[in-house]
Amino acid sequence: MWSVPKSLSRPPRHGRIRIACNPTERDRRGSILVLAAAILVVIFAMVAFSVDMSYIALTKTQLQIAADGAALAGCLELRDGLGPQPINTTMETMSISGAAATAVAGANRNGDLTATYLSVQRDLQFGQAVWDENSQRWTTNWGAAPYNCVRVIACRNSDESPNGDRPLEMMFAPVMGIDTASLSTSATAALLPGVGFKISSGSAGTIDVLPIALDVGTWEALINGTGSDDYSYNPSTGAVTSGGDGILEVDLYPYGNGALPPGNRGTVDLGSPNNSTNDLKRQILYGLNAYDLSFFGGESFVVDCPARMPNLATYSPTVST
Repeated sequence: MWSVPKSLSRPPRHGRIRIACNPTERDRRGSILVLAAAILVVIFAMVAFSVDMSYIALTKTQLQIAADGAALAGCLELRDGLGPQPINTTMETMSISGAAATAVAGANRNGDLTATYLSVQRDLQFGQAVWDENSQRWTTNWGAAPYNCVRVIACRNSDESPNGDRPLEMMFAPVMGIDTASLSTSATAALLPGVGFKISSGSAGTIDVLPIALDVGTWEALINGTGSDDYSYNPSTGAVTSGGDGILEVDLYPYGNGALPPGNRGTVDLGSPNNSTNDLKRQILYGLNAYDLSFFGGESFVVDCPARMPNLATYSPTVST
């Protein structure tokens, strides 16, 4: 027979039941809320930083556009100060160029301003761009006249300025103690001499350009006075006869020269992309016409030639359209 201990046969006592609680669980209450708040602060800070940086980048791009346009406008006004008999004096050239630059800059907004401010005395610099034979590059002598080069600085870095060049005010950065940002950009434009030709619009005239190119070796030999003189040309009658006339000649279609590329050796397509034999014949006999030049964007055909750059004091530039 089995017997049940008295301790197990007693009925349970009525009363409260106490359950032990881990104290660390009580300490974790609300921790997710604190962590979420901290993350939101970081996210908002990153968004604010991105907004201000984008605002700075946009404003600097707008300043660069204004500087580019102002430099080009000011440079185009320098041409009347060049040549043996310039139309304007050096001071007049600077004044007219500065007025053109400030007008174009003022037509461009930047940041919170509807116009870009330029100070002629501070933000414009005039000089002379010249070709350096030793370095084979263009160099600029600032302050040297006659001027063919201008540099424009568009900036927003003058504290407490009443003009439109005060620093850019930030949107959210003041929370971190950064109220403004100083910005500055620059652009340079120059009138570079070149060798070119022009036919006025509607003119029936032509220019004497032969649509055939020579190799460098043949051209340099001709320039150095090396070549044959077997024929004479009479400009009055157009007749060509045997015998020299002191003018060197070049064989445009040499035979048996393995150093030259195959084909007709250097025929240049000046004009229509569908240039035909008749077009080449016309250009050889009469030169290029206004229709040929129209494929180069206007009335002019200009070839940059820095190695043959003339003296700016005697050079009269032609602005092409």
